[in-house]
Amino acid sequence: MKVRVFLLLLLISLSLLLGCKARDPVEKILKKHFFSYQRDEQQDWLVEVKLPHGRTQQVWVYHTPQEVEGILIRELISPAMIIDPQESALLIAELLKSNYQDELWGNWALLEEDQQQLVVYSIRLSENNLKEHLSKALYYCALKADELEGQLDESMDQF
Repeated sequence: MKVRVFLLLLLISLSLLLGCKARDPVEKILKKHFFSYQRDEQQDWLVEVKLPHGRTQQVWVYHTPQEVEGILIRELISPAMIIDPQESALLIAELLKSNYQDELWGNWALLEEDQQQLVVYSIRLSENNLKEHLSKALYYCALKADELEGQLDESMDQF
């Protein structure tokens, strides 16, 4: 009888353990650092980063890491502005120049989203370094995108 009860309890415990999905490390870090966030249909995180000068900035953290040579990479992007690439060739050239000369941690990129061209700041982190660097990367990514957004119009806080 005791053996049956023990086996039954063991079976219940194992089924509960196997039924529980491990939480993604990103969510644990966001909660630990009190970031406000929501999830989209693809389970990506949209994080609202509060900046010291009273502004906020959105940063997307992709849910699915990409694998490069066996290393898992997680990407963060923060939109800075919507542009018309044909009318903004000079700005695009300046951002590309900045990628090489000034940007050590991330880079500027042009993404097409909902038939609009977005200038975004992007940072890629190794999955192994998320715990140590994700909160700093979120802040830095937000700050860089907000700087560009603010250079165009300080009163604008679109993202």
